Amino acid sequence: MGGNRAAYSPARLQGASHLILLKQHNVLFLKPRKVAGTSFEMALSRFAGRGDIITPILPEEERERIRRGYAGKRNYRYRPWELTRRQLKPVARELRYPYKFYNHTSAHEARERLAPGVFDKALKVSIVRDPFDVLVSQFYNQGHANDDPAAFANWARTHSKFVTVNEKQYYCHGEYVVDHMIRYEHIAEDVARLEALRPGLAGLGETFASFSAKAHFRPSNTGPQRMFAGSDGLVETVRFLAAPVCERFGYDVPR
Repeated sequence: MGGNRAAYSPARLQGASHLILLKQHNVLFLKPRKVAGTSFEMALSRFAGRGDIITPILPEEERERIRRGYAGKRNYRYRPWELTRRQLKPVARELRYPYKFYNHTSAHEARERLAPGVFDKALKVSIVRDPFDVLVSQFYNQGHANDDPAAFANWARTHSKFVTVNEKQYYCHGEYVVDHMIRYEHIAEDVARLEALRPGLAGLGETFASFSAKAHFRPSNTGPQRMFAGSDGLVETVRFLAAPVCERFGYDVPR
């Protein structure tokens, strides 16, 4: 139905977790935050067909993938026969169907809302990043320009929630559900492995490398080793909160 300007506001879409289902390739991408996920999402849309599911991104990013001739947002709203009577009321008032897949779509929601068996049979793909680096990246994504470790530490002590924000894309009722995890630090290698698993996605890595969506400014001397220096308590907090990811993927205290 008709567009909804609020649906594309930066507050709603910036850094959000989206979903792409490529039915022909049987690939489901669960998109986390601050992992180059938008660039990967845009690259994947090159391989999407008419019946696939692609959730919206920011308007300027949507325009870029359309300019390249890739598939745009589609099939992310409820269809009329899927709605309850209560959900139908806003349709008559606002002339639009509500989102079925939207910002912060978790693995649990994806499993519930996809057709029976689709979630379990699909190759579930996501991206993981060193949680210490994720927290630094979030600091700059929030608009900070200060490269002082003390300023970062003060902010991080009240924003530790960002350390675990991506776990809902990796776990469903406590069960780890990702079949192919792309490590941010080895992204080219792991995307190449995905291409080997799904030959129909040949060229994905090259397409991904051509994007730089949401490349926010971050000073070059703001690696985790420097930004966490002298903040032992903060280091322990991050290590505790991110223990499942650290243990599974070998992330350790910044040194």
